[in-house]
Amino acid sequence: MLECESNAIPPPVITWYKNRHIISESANVEILADGQTLRIKSAEVSDTGQYVCKAINIAGRDDKNFHLNVYVPPNIEGPEQEFINETINNPVTFVCDATGIPPPTLVWLKNGKPIDRLLC
Repeated sequence: MLECESNAIPPPVITWYKNRHIISESANVEILADGQTLRIKSAEVSDTGQYVCKAINIAGRDDKNFHLNVYVPPNIEGPEQEFINETINNPVTFVCDATGIPPPTLVWLKNGKPIDRLLC
């Protein structure tokens, strides 16, 4: 919920913008309290951006800026566990295809202990 409170007299007209485009109500966006509150019902990655509320009345105008980042928890593709058999002296490659916002940091463990990158 983004708030743009104003005690101006007379009460201002409040307009909301996302990335310089005017926002109107939709299935996922509500504008409440005479425009003083913008509510995104279920944040999505596409909601990330620069938001501005502009309050205007006969006495003047004022802006308030917000920057919204929507994060996505890490997700690793594929099965939770894999069994690999290889013949001695052959190379073995493990792939961990992890996604998320921001991109997750990967830590490799062998028998529960972190692997030193120098030994790889």
